[in-house]
Amino acid sequence: MTPTVLAAGTTNNTVPAEASVHVDVRASSTADRDREYVEVAQLQRRAALLARLVELVREQPR
Repeated sequence: MTPTVLAAGTTNNTVPAEASVHVDVRASSTADRDREYVEVAQLQRRAALLARLVELVREQPR
């Protein structure tokens, strides 16, 4: 699994509103491919949780 394209933000010292990554997945067997897809799904769930935590922090009164 190799990240090949990353995109986020347009300025320095600013937290971007969104980001994306394109990942190239190559496997020598179906079992290897399936393991890679499980890892990607786990990363997606973690990213969704992190995004929600960031939203909660932004909602805190200052």
